[in-house]
Amino acid sequence: MKKVIIFDFDNTLVLSLEDWKYMIDHETAKHYTVQENLEFEKKRHGLSNKDTAKLFLQMHGLDSLTVDDVIDYWYPYMEEKYRNSIDFVPGAKWALETLKTKGYTLVLATATGRSLVSKAVKIFDVEKYFDLIICEEEVGKSKMEPDIYYKIMEKLKVEPKDCLYFEDSSIALTTASKIGIDCVGIVSKLNMHKAEKLSKFCKMVICEYNQENLDKLGL
Repeated sequence: MKKVIIFDFDNTLVLSLEDWKYMIDHETAKHYTVQENLEFEKKRHGLSNKDTAKLFLQMHGLDSLTVDDVIDYWYPYMEEKYRNSIDFVPGAKWALETLKTKGYTLVLATATGRSLVSKAVKIFDVEKYFDLIICEEEVGKSKMEPDIYYKIMEKLKVEPKDCLYFEDSSIALTTASKIGIDCVGIVSKLNMHKAEKLSKFCKMVICEYNQENLDKLGL
């Protein structure tokens, strides 16, 4: 029986990845008056926010700027999007309420930094559901490495078999599944083309949260 349910945030609970992608790949280049770099778009996938910012500066030769300069541009931009134009993945808030009521320990594990995610969970009124919120920057590794999952299990004194993980990133899902955590792939129009690949190592692949899917997962 599962004890801990882990959720990613962007495009797992809220439909924000398209805004993140547009902001990082297009608006940031415009903001710093540099040419968009398609190679940067390819190389940044799976990186933490800070590592993405570092890569952006390196690949555009912006030696006079710091990672914090870029983050300080990104986070207010995305906070405004969270407040005004981003909605939940269908059924996500209902699922959090349902699973919390059933007594599961809920964890938010995100690439988004603490300063922004602390605001985001309040904007969407979901902070109350989480027993633990953990960010990649606090672990020092992206979800390409298993450290964030080991940190969660260490804090909650559970094993991989006790956990179920909802996530949209194929990189993160692959990492978690390799250490024995059962995974549920979340797909939207941005990653629907990966649904077949995800189904090979995820317990389920879903595009919304509903009672039927929770029943199939034994939750």
